[in-house]
Amino acid sequence: MYHFIFSFLGLNGTDNTIMMLDPSDQEYIRKFSDLKKDNPTAKIMIALGGWKEGEQGAKYSNMVSTQDNRKTFIDSVVDLMTEYNLDGFDLDWEYPVQRKGRQEDKENFVLLCQELKAVFITKGWELTAAVGVSQSTVDTSYDVKPLSNILDAIHLMTYNLHSPWDGNTGLNTPYDEVENAIKYWISRGASSQKLVLGMALYGHSFTLQNENNNGMGAPSNGPGEAGPFTRQAGIMGYNEICLKENWTFFPDANGPYAFKGNQWIAFDDRNSITMKASLVKKYDLGGGMVWSIEIDDFKGFCDGIKFPLLKAINRVLDDDSGEEKQKKSKSTEETQNLFTRIFRKYWLNLSIFDFYNGVYGLLK
Repeated sequence: MYHFIFSFLGLNGTDNTIMMLDPSDQEYIRKFSDLKKDNPTAKIMIALGGWKEGEQGAKYSNMVSTQDNRKTFIDSVVDLMTEYNLDGFDLDWEYPVQRKGRQEDKENFVLLCQELKAVFITKGWELTAAVGVSQSTVDTSYDVKPLSNILDAIHLMTYNLHSPWDGNTGLNTPYDEVENAIKYWISRGASSQKLVLGMALYGHSFTLQNENNNGMGAPSNGPGEAGPFTRQAGIMGYNEICLKENWTFFPDANGPYAFKGNQWIAFDDRNSITMKASLVKKYDLGGGMVWSIEIDDFKGFCDGIKFPLLKAINRVLDDDSGEEKQKKSKSTEETQNLFTRIFRKYWLNLSIFDFYNGVYGLLK
């Protein structure tokens, strides 16, 4: 089953209600919801938060701090989801307790999830959360076992594990660290079947201090050059990376990287993302999640097929057939879930007509 998650909406810190972050969001959320007209089995969800919103952690702490504030927020979410005919809601608070938060956020976040879920059950809606994966963040921000009992899915943000702001080159999603994150969430009390593995359809770019020192861990001067679509220094979508010419590509065991001159980029290709998707099967996880669908090669310029990374993931999650497929347990069947996030900032730079045609083709 496919879940599409529009990211992000924000929190109005004045009245504790959910709010649009851009005037165009209303139009695009309606178009987004219309995906169900041709694909009635698709689940259309919306996400609150994100990294930038997380800088304002105090307003989230205030919202969850009292039952009245939480009820005001929940009522606004229900109104929005009803108006736009949505199927689920994703909490992406980065992160409780941290970034101007309070110690009591950890407990209050569980209360918010409990109260949201009580309402959602009556309406048949799904409730999920995107969560950090470093051990310090897990221990500081999340009461794992109760969250696992409440939420329909927990989206592990197993990307951004190394970035241009570290001061040296590193992989965005190194295989061994991704696997360790899965194991740690399970060790803290999460049901494996509630965990959804995050995979990146983008890479992090770096500017090398010395172009002749271009290996893993090489000193860097910060973000690399921006791409033509994402337009953000330090980040490039696969649809930008795969068009690179005259670069040196290196297939590291934990994930590939490439360099040219003083530019260096770590990313996932079809082989490395297939390896990471296989962890869903290995640990009997609830499914996979990608950030984000619009920066795959959705026109098929590089690999000759549209959405090459998403399709590589699909081949892993749906690799059973015939008698073996019939033998699968209910828990294993749930690993066919694929949560695909759509980031408004990048999505609006694309041809909407071409993009929607590509999504329809993917679903059929």
